[in-house]
Amino acid sequence: MKKYLSFCTVILILILGIYNYSYLLRNKLNTNLDTELNIKQVSRTNNENIEIYKNGKWEKTFLKGVNIGASKPGYFPGEFGITKTI
Repeated sequence: MKKYLSFCTVILILILGIYNYSYLLRNKLNTNLDTELNIKQVSRTNNENIEIYKNGKWEKTFLKGVNIGASKPGYFPGEFGITKTI
């Protein structure tokens, strides 16, 4: 049983190694990232605006955010809206 488990482990490691090596060959990893041909820019900031590249042009967008604070809804940060009721 112990020999069977060790044999299966070695086979599994070999299969995963071959798959990872073939993945690297398929994608032809290029370590030269200095050329502009390998870099794709999908967003940028322009003074006070955030722009996203869509359909061949830069579109101004607004990103919504949520303040996840420790205060109770309806109270300002730092206000203690949570009270102890008896």
